[in-house]
Amino acid sequence: MTNISFITQLIESLCDIQFSTTKDDWRWRHELGGVFSIKSAYLILDKRARVWDSWTSPKVIVFSWQLLQDRVPTRQNLHRRMVLVGTTDTLCVFFGAVEESVDHFFVHLIGFLRFDIPLLGGYDRVCVPE
Repeated sequence: MTNISFITQLIESLCDIQFSTTKDDWRWRHELGGVFSIKSAYLILDKRARVWDSWTSPKVIVFSWQLLQDRVPTRQNLHRRMVLVGTTDTLCVFFGAVEESVDHFFVHLIGFLRFDIPLLGGYDRVCVPE
């Protein structure tokens, strides 16, 4: 498809849109009638509060919270908070050329730890289904 045919098709699609003549208004999607109420807002917030009332161990809950807030003590975070005094090295100790951050750890390093570290210990590679 060429650019001209794409633009022509796009314009034709846009011209087919029919707008409503009714007045726009706000709707609260958590109520069937669309009207906001304190009760429905409370119920929504109460559901979210149950995240902390979990069967999961407190360590896992706190670590999850730290992870979501980017508060895991990676070299990058420790350097930013001036905990690593006397060094500016924030590189990953395994990869060396990549800054050690939460994203790097949970995207790249987990795969390395799952598949490559066992090879160093003499174990065979095991494919784990995702």
